[in-house]
Amino acid sequence: MLSAAVIIIAIRSRWDLSHRLWFWITISIVVGLHVPLVLLTEWPQKGYAGYALWLPAVLDFAVVYGLIKVAERIVQSNVSGSFPK
Repeated sequence: MLSAAVIIIAIRSRWDLSHRLWFWITISIVVGLHVPLVLLTEWPQKGYAGYALWLPAVLDFAVVYGLIKVAERIVQSNVSGSFPK
């Protein structure tokens, strides 16, 4: 559930790109990578306090947001004809 919330927050933070096909392809890849990670990981049966999940959520957001930025740079460099910096 936390991974889904993080992905939704990342999508909302870059909603200005929602009309771009590459954005949705990137989100699909991110979701495709999250599904096996969440389903194949053995999770302990005990619950965690919200503050214990804060750091993994922030790191997950950074990775998802970073992947969106990387995809954006690649697409922009292809349009302008130069290699991304």
